[in-house]
Amino acid sequence: MYLMEKVFKILDITIGSLSFLILIAFISEYGFDLREQAEGIIYLFSNVLIIIFILYHITALLLSKNKVEEIKKMKFPYAFSLLLLLQFVLIACGVYKNIFSSGSNEIYYHTITQVFIFFLFVLKLSKANVTYLLNKKLKPVQLFILSFLILIIIGTLLLKMPASTVNKGNISILDALFTSTSAVCVTGLIVKDTANDFTTFGKIIILILIQLGGLGIMTSTAFLTMLFFSRISVTERFMLSEIYTHESLPDIPNILKAIFFSTISIELFCSAVLFISWHKDLPSYKTAIFHSVFHSVSAFCNAGFSTFSDSLMKYSNNIPVIITISFLIIIGGLGFLTLFNLFSAVKPKNKKIISTHTKIVLTVSLTLITTGTLLIFLLEYNNSFINLTLKEKILSSFFQSVTARTAGFNTVNIGSLTTPILLLISFLMLIGGSPGSTAGGIKTTTFGILIASVSNTIQNKDCIEIFKRKIDNRIVFKAFSLAVLSLSYVSVIFMLMLIMENKSPVKVFFEVISAFGTVGLSTGITSMLSSAGKILIILTMFIGRLGPITLALSISRQNKKNLLNYPVDSNIMIG
Repeated sequence: MYLMEKVFKILDITIGSLSFLILIAFISEYGFDLREQAEGIIYLFSNVLIIIFILYHITALLLSKNKVEEIKKMKFPYAFSLLLLLQFVLIACGVYKNIFSSGSNEIYYHTITQVFIFFLFVLKLSKANVTYLLNKKLKPVQLFILSFLILIIIGTLLLKMPASTVNKGNISILDALFTSTSAVCVTGLIVKDTANDFTTFGKIIILILIQLGGLGIMTSTAFLTMLFFSRISVTERFMLSEIYTHESLPDIPNILKAIFFSTISIELFCSAVLFISWHKDLPSYKTAIFHSVFHSVSAFCNAGFSTFSDSLMKYSNNIPVIITISFLIIIGGLGFLTLFNLFSAVKPKNKKIISTHTKIVLTVSLTLITTGTLLIFLLEYNNSFINLTLKEKILSSFFQSVTARTAGFNTVNIGSLTTPILLLISFLMLIGGSPGSTAGGIKTTTFGILIASVSNTIQNKDCIEIFKRKIDNRIVFKAFSLAVLSLSYVSVIFMLMLIMENKSPVKVFFEVISAFGTVGLSTGITSMLSSAGKILIILTMFIGRLGPITLALSISRQNKKNLLNYPVDSNIMIG
């Protein structure tokens, strides 16, 4: 029995390693256009891997004592094995030849093989558990940061491949790094035109980086582990509870399910709406589907990347498009925990009270969107909106107020906006979205706590009260710390950018805030930045996505509990 366990372990490692190598081969095949030279060898090894995978699970099932329980426990791996076995039977019987032409048959088979290899790699990666692949002494927040760094590096290498760009890889490593960082950090600032400079392959890479960056690598891996093996480890629960600041470990699986199924459902539904709106304007259904899916994912993840060179300017009067994209941005920016709380509150069974966190998020978000819409409409009415119809003015005002919260799409030329509006949008970008979302900025809850603190101080109250709830002083301290750290960082980067770039101070300030808030709006100076300026913006996008406090906690030492109680000194004058 011990020998069999050892054999299974070796086979398990072999399958994982081989699937990884073949996946790299697939990427190289497409990325470097090596299909003629390497296709035969790659698919030979792919078939060998698939046969090993099937035999592995058939043997494991035959040797198991309780076969029903074994299938229940490993239902997804066995489902994959069954599908793969069925695939071989269909090929052997020539079923595909009767349905498709020989060329289509080959393409169809190769596509299915690639999909299976990808899922096989994901399956083994999930089983390996990233917690044990990396140093177990790392803090959860350090693993979180490291996962983003790894994804950015991988994205940079993929975008540097010849097949990713129209000019066959003639993109500098800095521009590839900038684009990868912008996609992973769901920002949307670009130094290369996504529509014209990247091929379909390159756009798909950017799309995958946006989706993974929006959801987070650790969240994605933990969900897949739970999906394939029906459970996640206590360590993974602890890590995710730290990331989502959720104290209840038993709730983590439900949160993961809610995040993934709501994300997929919303993105697919809105893709269908966009397809209906766009399919008549685009050359083919295939093109319309790609544009629709890309914008749906980009908007929900608050990324702001567009496959149109002018973003959404030509749809400034298209109500279904504006409403759909705005809905995706707002829902994506509310935060998964807020959506989870709202969903639980409206459930017929086991209703939960709407939390103070959710109330603050909704109140601040609604206030900022409404105020932003009104101010943009009034201040730009006779300026940059002068040639627009009343309908376009209203839609553009609303859309720019929504997208300034971290999305980065635009229906008007941002460079033509007046200085007061650029400063107003900068203020909205600095606040950003809500905690636990794909958004950047200091977050709506931080802004809400700061406003409540000022209001309560003016009223001479001893504690901070919001919605008839007292707010823990630790949360107030954290909010002020985040605000101070964020403003300090932005100020330093702004001064450095002014020294390095010979650009308008207002435009440079707007660019820095856009990067920090992971928004992606620009007055048009991004591609004209120097190398040093691009590096500063890359760093700002990264810090903006993770948050300055997250980075500070990752390098801080464990705080030792102070056994001494110092006397309180209230004789310090303020103001």
